[in-house]
Amino acid sequence: MDDSNLSHLASQALSKFTAYSVFILTPALFLLLINLKSLPLTWHMRLFYGYIKHYYLERNRPLPISTPTNPTLFQPTIYTSSTPLLELDFNLHKSNSTYFSDLDIARGHHLYCLFRLGFTKYSSPNPPTISSPTSTSTQAEQTIKTRSGRVHPALGGVTCTFKREIKPYQQYEIWTRVVSWDTKWLYLISHFVEKGAGNPMGYSDQPWRQHHSRQTHSSESSKIDQKEKSGNKTVKKPKIYAFAVSKYAFKQGRLTVPPVSFLEACELLPRISPDEGGSEDAKILWEAIEARRKEGMGLCGNMAGLEDGLGLFEEEEICFARY
Repeated sequence: MDDSNLSHLASQALSKFTAYSVFILTPALFLLLINLKSLPLTWHMRLFYGYIKHYYLERNRPLPISTPTNPTLFQPTIYTSSTPLLELDFNLHKSNSTYFSDLDIARGHHLYCLFRLGFTKYSSPNPPTISSPTSTSTQAEQTIKTRSGRVHPALGGVTCTFKREIKPYQQYEIWTRVVSWDTKWLYLISHFVEKGAGNPMGYSDQPWRQHHSRQTHSSESSKIDQKEKSGNKTVKKPKIYAFAVSKYAFKQGRLTVPPVSFLEACELLPRISPDEGGSEDAKILWEAIEARRKEGMGLCGNMAGLEDGLGLFEEEEICFARY
């Protein structure tokens, strides 16, 4: 067989291989693209993106000013996501287990964005001096000199309630906010809602989004006004798919930083000095925040009671089965 025939056979084999490769690789590449969220290491990249963005790139950016009617501490952050093919269960709905991986990302953005100043101050050579009253106990207020050392949030528990199914490739939003705290735990609540359900007028930490949001809100408000004028007062409630309550402790090595101390370091609680007492505006703001905290503890106290479940484990001589 001469060289020309060998070259021809090689060319035919290569063309067939290329055709088969395109036939196989194209659908495979398409499946990868529509399931990027569920691919290996994607969760880690999503998590580290928020961590690096807020903890390193924006750590010294000042927080918006709080008011008694709208404290920055309780303002939510919104994280948008969708349900790829690999997150579906047998019913072709978003699998219950995948809600928790979404919560990791949404809570990470909220914690490292809202509490960025506190993380920065505790990791500096000159740690903050805390002087807030201990709002969750009857002890007198006192000034506390904290020690230097990086503080990180440690997740202590999550409880999730499912209300509606999320369909394939349906976009949704996760609204996460602080709901309360006690002497050890800070409690967050996250709501999975349909995209565009809340329609905020603006974002205090992202003022460049204000104009578009207010335009949208104004157009929606005008539609509502028109409906009310025409006698149609039907109000559409936002569709909530699920909600979760999570509790975090702020750890500094083996020590636990009290939430009230950490929140003051974050400049989210007004500074009230035990000697000077603080300004009248600071007292009003502190009282408004404390009222919200106590209201939230009605829900979070139920979660704290789940600790009793530790005592329900019992060793048995006869078990039903092992798998």
